[in-house]
Amino acid sequence: MESGIEVPCGEDEVSSDEDSISFDAASDLALDSEVERIVDLTGDTSNIPDEPSVDILSEESSPAVLRPRAYQLEMLDEGLQRNIIIAVCWLGMLWTQAAERHLCITSFIDPHNFFRAILRIAAELERCPAEQLIWFSCPTVALCEQQFAVISSQLPAFQCRILKGSDNVEHWSDQRLWDAVLKNVRVVVSTPKILLDALTHGFVRLNSIALLVFDEAHNCTKRNAANMIMQDFYYRSLQDDSTDSIPHILGLTASPVLNARAGGLDIIERNLNAISKTPRINRQEMMEFVHPPIFKTLLYQIPSIDRMARNAIRTLGSLTKAYLEMDIAQDPYVLSLASSTNPNDQRKLRKALQGRRTYCQDQMKRFWSQSHTIFDQLGAFGCNYYICTCIKQFLKTEDPNMSGWIQLTNDEKKYLARVLQQVEIDEPSLEFSVSGPLLSHKTELLIDLLVDESIPNFAGLVFVEQRATVAVLSYIISVHPRTRHLLECGTF
Repeated sequence: MESGIEVPCGEDEVSSDEDSISFDAASDLALDSEVERIVDLTGDTSNIPDEPSVDILSEESSPAVLRPRAYQLEMLDEGLQRNIIIAVCWLGMLWTQAAERHLCITSFIDPHNFFRAILRIAAELERCPAEQLIWFSCPTVALCEQQFAVISSQLPAFQCRILKGSDNVEHWSDQRLWDAVLKNVRVVVSTPKILLDALTHGFVRLNSIALLVFDEAHNCTKRNAANMIMQDFYYRSLQDDSTDSIPHILGLTASPVLNARAGGLDIIERNLNAISKTPRINRQEMMEFVHPPIFKTLLYQIPSIDRMARNAIRTLGSLTKAYLEMDIAQDPYVLSLASSTNPNDQRKLRKALQGRRTYCQDQMKRFWSQSHTIFDQLGAFGCNYYICTCIKQFLKTEDPNMSGWIQLTNDEKKYLARVLQQVEIDEPSLEFSVSGPLLSHKTELLIDLLVDESIPNFAGLVFVEQRATVAVLSYIISVHPRTRHLLECGTF
């Protein structure tokens, strides 16, 4: 059975301002969004390259200097006149004049759109009252950290602040604390959920924001936090008060339409009270620096091995055996309910035993399912590495705050540790054998593509939906004999 990968590849001739080649394997290395990882494999940042130069469009990396081009100034003028969604760049673009020989498996900043955002933020800071904020909203913490680093470097005269869940923002229940945190701050970067919660509890008022920037603006639909901000606060203020009390809106997206349904762009524009804009007057200049990708379709075979056959692989088979033989009667959650005389607890006990639904059972089921998925996507080598690394990290740290295990009690962690100790793991070898059955056909095609596309100053991005797959694929590329000396691979 065959399927295909559409990969945008570099053009034969690249201008001096575009010294990288881009490709995209997002739709093909993506996993089922319902499958969760057992441990964050990206916690070790020792092999992650430094951030690319914040001055993506200039020749010098330090200090960063803004050098706007005519088509970027055109978008700045549009943004100063009305709310706009900047939608201009193809998915395949990479940093210009950026890091050499780096393959980055990640989502990425669209440099041209973000450069326009910097110009718009700087202009708003110059004209708005000193007590007003610029609020930059990103859908993920990783993007928030990237954007914060760039904004801070490009606008050193203004104090910037990033707000993250790790700051325990959800526990900031005092207005004085919020006032102290935001004192003298002009630019705030956070996920839309943090801003939504702050607005909901009245710690931040919408009229204190001069410009509201939504990165990945195509997400502003349905019950997304960005859309909730617009519907519950922006539009209410628009109806009740004058337009002077609402912020200007700037949306950033490289993919304004995510599917083929008619009217998708209209929905985004309506939700953001903005119109989509792309350079028109200076479009020819833009085309000199922005190159559309060339799409190449690679056909790969979908694995036909059933789960029983996969279990013949020692590590995966051992994990399956440990999971299926878990003694639910010894599960701390079951023991806790069994010791209670409360009728409600007894009902929960019967339900847990009948459906085998406890926290520990759920965690092991996710781990087991994710392992099979990685086997399908990346092959036996990646599956073995994933299982071994997860188990080693869990048994080594047993950190009660480790991502993915926060809901577990100490007794549940000890119970899971005993189960995981039963898994016979094979240490992943740094001396990678030549492909063969160790890699999935899809992964082999990706390796072939990377080798074929690699030229001096090569740079690329592989889009993967889940962190676990990101970490495993990065490891494979870093140890594979055909790529380990050819590419420096990092994740974020």
